[in-house]
Amino acid sequence: DKQALLAAAAAYGFRELGESTGTAFEAERSPGEGFLAVGRAYIRFATQRPTLFRLMFDSGLEDADNALVEAKQGAFDVLLGAVAAAQQAGVIRSLDLVDVAITAWSTVHGLAHLMIDRVVEPRLEAVRPVDDWAEIVTGLSFTGIGTHDLATPPPPRVNGG
Repeated sequence: DKQALLAAAAAYGFRELGESTGTAFEAERSPGEGFLAVGRAYIRFATQRPTLFRLMFDSGLEDADNALVEAKQGAFDVLLGAVAAAQQAGVIRSLDLVDVAITAWSTVHGLAHLMIDRVVEPRLEAVRPVDDWAEIVTGLSFTGIGTHDLATPPPPRVNGG
């Protein structure tokens, strides 16, 4: 039926998101940078696949089937792993793992929705591209849970360049 088809598409999206964020984490040299890369990859995924991203978080699909539940958990496990690695490296304070993950997720999820709903764009897009906004928001937000600055925001673009 329609619900099963939508749930399968959402599960596919969560698997892709998990692969994208996992690859981003693994591509970095340090757990702190990997943690930030997960946030940037999340925002990039949302802005490149907005329809799929919205479907993935459709509350009407909750508990539709086990594949969707497993795919959601798999994507969240990437974030949990990134938080744990950054905590073990000493760049994120030893706070509750899930508390830190939910805080990080809330931050990037909020920015992702602002971007895909075009609340931030086009006005602010002229100042900074989406990837720069992702880096700034993740860096500044995660400084609150970090033991030191995890990222330095890039300077604003001048005259579109």
